[in-house]
Amino acid sequence: MTRLSVSVLAASLALAAGAASAVAAAPSVTTGRAVSVAPQSATIRGSINPRGAPTAFYFRYGTTKSYGTRTGTGDAGAGTKAVSVSAPLTALRPNTTYHYQLIAFSTAGTTHGVDRIFKTPQIPTTVALSAAPQPAAYGGLVSVAGSLSGPGVGGRKVALQGKAFPYSGPFKQIGNPLVTSPQGSFSFVLTAVLTQQLRIVDLAKPSVVSPTVTQNVALATTIHVKRLHRGKRRFRFSGSVSPARVGNAVLIQRRTRRGTWATVGIALTRAATAEHSRYAKKLTVRRSGKYRALARTIGGDYVDGGSVTKRVNLHRRR
Repeated sequence: MTRLSVSVLAASLALAAGAASAVAAAPSVTTGRAVSVAPQSATIRGSINPRGAPTAFYFRYGTTKSYGTRTGTGDAGAGTKAVSVSAPLTALRPNTTYHYQLIAFSTAGTTHGVDRIFKTPQIPTTVALSAAPQPAAYGGLVSVAGSLSGPGVGGRKVALQGKAFPYSGPFKQIGNPLVTSPQGSFSFVLTAVLTQQLRIVDLAKPSVVSPTVTQNVALATTIHVKRLHRGKRRFRFSGSVSPARVGNAVLIQRRTRRGTWATVGIALTRAATAEHSRYAKKLTVRRSGKYRALARTIGGDYVDGGSVTKRVNLHRRR
């Protein structure tokens, strides 16, 4: 064999060895950071360079470096540049530290990424709140009830706070705090005095505040109906409105066949006591039926208040 032939053979072997070395290279792996970390879910990420060979990957994860759980197998391709990969995790435990690691493998070998960690946050405590009845008549009782949701919601102190119309001042505590039931529920009772915004404050640290609800208070209205002359159609409608409001319009209304209310007369309130005002109106009633008084209001401190209904019968036996 000539020297030239030997040189050509050596060069060929060197090229073959280099090609074999390139084919035999295992994928390179970088374990990335976790994103979208929630109390019970997260997404873990990383990058892989397949180095020219078809490459698959998966993540291992768990509460220790022993992991114990793995994701499904994914495809990283067969390219020669790094590609991003990720996997969603679900059914995680809140307030828990997790370890995770990216692993890639091909016919050239398996590569383990470094161990990384993330911590799931605690499930936040939330407050649900409702107030009834809506509206409440002036001087009546209002039930403010709700519940805490989240970890350890039983036996926690909560306070009811209110801000009266026109809502320009700060919230102020109403009554004494209560302790939630083992299930996190609570219930307050207060007297309807003025339309106000209500909220619940969890007195634990960090404090949790409920959404605000507006408790409307309606004018408390009564009605009395008296026939003025036996067998005649003239009636006197009268009653009271609380709190006392002088010059307030009171509508005398009849229930129609369609279920709506038709106004048949209007009275104005006059002073009576410090607590309530009075109204009276004489009307000729043309139809039997159900009647009520509706005290109208403007300004926002109260809403319209309707009385109970009274049955008026024009054809009553003598």
